[in-house]
Order: sequence, then C-alpha cells, then structure tokens
Amino acid sequence: MQNKNGFTLVELLVVISIIVIIAAIAIPNFMRSRMSANEASALASSRQIATAQTAFKASNLFDSNADGEGDYGTLGQLADPDGAGQTHPYIDEVLGAGTKGGYVFNIIITLGDVINTPSYTCLATPVNPGQTGQRQYFVDDSGLLRTTLDGTPAGPNSPVI
Repeated sequence: MQNKNGFTLVELLVVISIIVIIAAIAIPNFMRSRMSANEASALASSRQIATAQTAFKASNLFDSNADGEGDYGTLGQLADPDGAGQTHPYIDEVLGAGTKGGYVFNIIITLGDVINTPSYTCLATPVNPGQTGQRQYFVDDSGLLRTTLDGTPAGPNSPVI
C-alpha cells in the first residue's frame, strides 16, 4: 500500500482561489486607507508650514529690504533657517525636501519691497493622483487652509477647511 502525503491539485486550486478572493477584497480597502492617511498627513504638513511661516517671518531671520519686517521662507529655509544647521528648524528635513507622505509641497514667496508686502503660497499635490491622494491643499499668508475634493488644483478661492 502506498502512503500519500501532500495535497491534491484540486485542493491547491481551492486554496489559491480563496487567497485571490481575499486579496481582491482587501487590496482596494488598503489602498483607500493609505490614500486617506496620506491626505491627513498632507493636511497636517500644510498646517505646520503655515505655523512655521508665521514664526519664520516674526523671527526676522531674512529681511530682503531691511525694513525691519521679516520675509517668509522657502521650504529649505524653514528646514534650515541659517543654512548652517545652527538655528532650530521650523519644519522637519523630510518636509523641507518638498515631498512627504505621498504629496509634493511647493512654496512660492514674494519678498517684501517698496511695492509688495511679504507673502507666500503653498500648494500640496499628490505624487500620483488617485493613488497617493485625491485632494489638493492650499495655504497662504492668510493662514486659511483650503482644499479641493475632485483633484483640481487648490487655490485662494477653494473651499476653506
């Protein structure tokens, strides 16, 4: 009499089918939760940038026209205010590099001069729209956080969060 050890082909196919069905259910839920976590991180990072900009301007570390009113900083300046690592950073170095949590952060600053008052805008966009995030975030020197839910670029006229 021959001793049979192992699984039959039918048993293996049943197990593989069950694994495929479970994966088909779990993977979309995982992707949605990851996208939601990335969006929450981008919102928190946008708030951090707004707070950092206010503190950076108040510190008067950078004053382009020497009028005693500081200017806002770039991501690099917020991460390393004096350029030598001697001054405490306003944001972490990952955010200072411009990409964090599946989002890209871009800051545009307007230096203060005779005509312009200092200002900034910051836009957070997903690295891969629909995969790393759907929403886009916008904050400027008003401190109001704005977003779009449909993937269109956020701006000063987008809904306030």
